[in-house]
Amino acid sequence: METELKKAMARNPHLKTYLNEFGKKNGSFPKFLPQLSGDLKNEDYINILIPVGDPIFIHLYGSNRLKTIKYYAIEPKLNGKEKKKYQDVLDAILERSAEEEIPDTEAKLRVMIFKLLREVCDISNEEGRSSGPFQKGLDKIPVTPLEYDKIQYYLERNILGAGPIEPLIRDPYIEDVHCIGHQNIYIVHKIFDMLETNIRFESEGELDNWMRSMSERIGRPVSESRPIADGALPDGSRINIIYSTDVSRKGPSFTMRKFSATPISITQLIKWGSINEEIAAYLWLCLENNMSIFFSGETASGKTTMLNACLPFINPKAKIYSAEDTAEVQPPHPVWQQLITREEGP
Repeated sequence: METELKKAMARNPHLKTYLNEFGKKNGSFPKFLPQLSGDLKNEDYINILIPVGDPIFIHLYGSNRLKTIKYYAIEPKLNGKEKKKYQDVLDAILERSAEEEIPDTEAKLRVMIFKLLREVCDISNEEGRSSGPFQKGLDKIPVTPLEYDKIQYYLERNILGAGPIEPLIRDPYIEDVHCIGHQNIYIVHKIFDMLETNIRFESEGELDNWMRSMSERIGRPVSESRPIADGALPDGSRINIIYSTDVSRKGPSFTMRKFSATPISITQLIKWGSINEEIAAYLWLCLENNMSIFFSGETASGKTTMLNACLPFINPKAKIYSAEDTAEVQPPHPVWQQLITREEGP
């Protein structure tokens, strides 16, 4: 077994448990790959493990030829007892947060949550040690070091992160995320195309609450009277939410288009065969000489990718204006006026 994989298992007990169970069932361990290559698409059998930031790992397993590859997100799991402790900790933090200064940034909110977490927890190596029934507001909550790490992860995931779909947000190889009602979520992978994941919301109530919370975070709250919302997540990813079962017959649903922090360059598009050198040079001459160009096409055809790749062709001393429903364009120019449209007035 690779050294890096052994180190990852030592840091993350839940990963070790998962791989041991997988090894017993299938007689093999996945190959640990910090980065993926497009050549994997030509391999018949896929069994790889990808780190996306502790404590989350992604396991891709199945036949490429038979299109049976599945996407498994590996993260710490809470048992029944730990779920109760997590809820007690969350309630205690919410109660104490009323006495704290209201954080005005996500970084300050993270600091406050972890500070309150340390205040409400009593960490001990003794399993189940407690002086008696937990009394809200009075006692510290006894937890083991492992329970503390799990609770801290779930607080960060559910309050600061994207909840159950946090592994999909962290994975840089995902293009789209599709959730239709209370069933397993599907993703469009940059190498392996459409894949079923093991991620799903535990109940329709959890999905309903997640959609309400997420729509408020993007500034487009949904309701039965306004069941559809489009917006952008803090990382720039686009999301479309369909909240009402009157509109989405299989249940509330959402679609997410992942945001790439670094735009794909025109040379990379040429290398991939998306465009040839002559057309790229022609576009360069057009934009360099202040000509107008329209990028059009169907959904997911690469319009924004091509637009972002061509923006560096515009004079770097020019002032750029952009007006969008959802922020997507990424000009490299220092003087850039970025405008976002509004559906309603003040």
